[in-house]
Amino acid sequence: MTTLSKSTPFALYHRPVLRSSEFLLKKGDLRTLPGAPHIVRVIAGSAWITHGQQDIVLKPGQEVTLYPGEFVPLISPVGGGDLVYEVIV
Repeated sequence: MTTLSKSTPFALYHRPVLRSSEFLLKKGDLRTLPGAPHIVRVIAGSAWITHGQQDIVLKPGQEVTLYPGEFVPLISPVGGGDLVYEVIV
């Protein structure tokens, strides 16, 4: 555990704290999502999700339910920043 003091670097104060179901993607990253059905909810940043022939853009607080399909869903940050999202199975 990190103990914060006045001499602790600024970045440590602003590091995202992730719960077990939350994931962080840096700008430019691309990741596959686990087998559907499940819900993907955006916590911070914006997400681009492609599933089959459908493209979906989600902003913080928005969610989508993904169902099994022929193709594996992909997720990536969009809008120039990082993305924190949650997968609910």
